[in-house]
Amino acid sequence: MAYRLVYTEFWTDPKVLEEMTPEDRYFYLYLLTNPCTTNCGIYQITRKQMAFEIGHSTESINSLMDRFTNHHKLIMYNTETRELAIKNWGKYNLNKGGKPVLDCLTKELKEVKDKSLIKYVGENVKSEDLRQLYQSFIDMVKSHERDVPRKENDTVTSRGRIVPRQVDDTKASTNGEKQILRIYQGFNDTVTNRERVVPRQGDNTTTNTSTNTDTNTTTITSTKKSSYSGKSNIDVFKHLEKCNFIMSTMLMEKIAADIEIYGHSEVMKAAEISDENSKHSYNYLKGVLENRRRGEVKGGNSKQSIKELEREGLGFSV
Repeated sequence: MAYRLVYTEFWTDPKVLEEMTPEDRYFYLYLLTNPCTTNCGIYQITRKQMAFEIGHSTESINSLMDRFTNHHKLIMYNTETRELAIKNWGKYNLNKGGKPVLDCLTKELKEVKDKSLIKYVGENVKSEDLRQLYQSFIDMVKSHERDVPRKENDTVTSRGRIVPRQVDDTKASTNGEKQILRIYQGFNDTVTNRERVVPRQGDNTTTNTSTNTDTNTTTITSTKKSSYSGKSNIDVFKHLEKCNFIMSTMLMEKIAADIEIYGHSEVMKAAEISDENSKHSYNYLKGVLENRRRGEVKGGNSKQSIKELEREGLGFSV
């Protein structure tokens, strides 16, 4: 289950105290915490959905949206794409970086249709690494507009952006992609080639490590195909949310490290086993991973296997 941070300072903020009505405060909390929110602070939502979830009429929502856009100047809403951006989102939710956070933000920012909203949110992000990520997408848009001249059949959006019918974005994305790679470089320094593919008996493939087939050697990755193959870290995080884990920045960093060791499929399977046993702590998940690697957990909620694991006490605290 996803969660959003709202500091207690929200209630002592001068703007909230002096300029907002009780209805404004309630609506602002809704914008910060509703189910459509994303990690990047830009999400798609309709006015009808707001009215349904809050319990207001559509006319009341239109009035509140107008107040927050033109009077409080805290949000920006694109009526064409139905995307809403929160100006101070970075103040509440983007204080910590890390590769898992960057991966998640990169995927979400790529899906934003109105790129001008990225600049609107990015200007108020405090973290230097995360602000550079937002800036890379802004530079990508600028490069695109500079490299693609306007033609007669181009269209102009309500925000004045030129949208060509057919665009070759090869050149446009170059500068932005390079900057994103530079941002990731600092986090990739700790990534090593720890994963190896060890051939099964009977395979003709060879490895560049050693010909010694010591039975005590631990192999981290497997050549066995599974339904989880090709998954990214973001897919694993979403899978853990489906398995009722509460995802935080710290947990995502731990899970990303475990993915490097055990692989995507093992982490996702361990999350399923934990959920089946109604255990949703990281320590329990880690214990499942360790025991599966030792061949002691086959999955499922067998009472006998659970008791054996609890007797061992290996990372199965609540």
